[in-house]
Amino acid sequence: MNILTGALFMVIFCLTLPAADVIVRILNEAGMNVFQITFIRSFGIVIILFPLLIYKKEVYIKKKYWLLYAMRSLFLFTAILIWLSILQYVHLSDLYAVGFTAPLFTTALGVLFLKEKMTWVKLVGLIGGLTGAMIVIRPGFRDVSPYIWFALISAIGWSVAMVITKFLSATQSQIKLTGFLSLSFIPLTMFVAIPNWITPTFDQWKLLALVTFFTIVSNLALVESFKRAPLTVLTPIEFMTLLFSAILGWVFFKENLDMTSVVGGLTIFVSASFSTLMTKNKKRRKNTLTTDVIQ
Repeated sequence: MNILTGALFMVIFCLTLPAADVIVRILNEAGMNVFQITFIRSFGIVIILFPLLIYKKEVYIKKKYWLLYAMRSLFLFTAILIWLSILQYVHLSDLYAVGFTAPLFTTALGVLFLKEKMTWVKLVGLIGGLTGAMIVIRPGFRDVSPYIWFALISAIGWSVAMVITKFLSATQSQIKLTGFLSLSFIPLTMFVAIPNWITPTFDQWKLLALVTFFTIVSNLALVESFKRAPLTVLTPIEFMTLLFSAILGWVFFKENLDMTSVVGGLTIFVSASFSTLMTKNKKRRKNTLTTDVIQ
């Protein structure tokens, strides 16, 4: 059950992440810089989550985790700021396509450093997810924006941060990881955000509140999925973000969406389902066999 629940949380993450990016792009195109958007979003997350952390007495980080928390913040801050800065210059689906080199890096790092096993089932799911991604983005690579290379840099930073998140999620709560990440973003963004501050309109405040909500949900869903399933199972599911980004890009920015995106999305879904269900069934058979031996 844990693996299926983890898969569901990953799907929620895959939907809310590009939804938040759509709002950031709308605000950015209206003249608000990404440092101010990130500052306000992080401040809102801290206000919402830290009362819960105080109530649960989780406002202290053990010294042995200081370096990991700091590294996670720096890698994610770099990756996120690069990502948000190029949103208005690259089609959303193309951006996520290149960004999906991150799961490949993450899976490799998970096998190397977290000692996760790369079974043939997980490998098939990963290859299937990548194949689906290539089906979706194939038309988009005809005219490649030079900004797309920054997406690759962002993907590398993201993959390192995800491995650290996976390690920390074994002992740290999702609220604590999200809260302290947002807290670290406030001083990192304020020195650029405050001098270039633009007073938001009432409608922009509503959008900022919505992007804060989506960010909280996506972060908590991501960490919760990591607690319930291994990276090699979750990685193929993460390719579904590409399908959602293509749909949202078409709805909000009139970016092209054709049948290749639908076919690619179905390929991603089938690959993710195969990897998740086969892993679950394999684990169930192993437990049944162990019980039979004991009996």
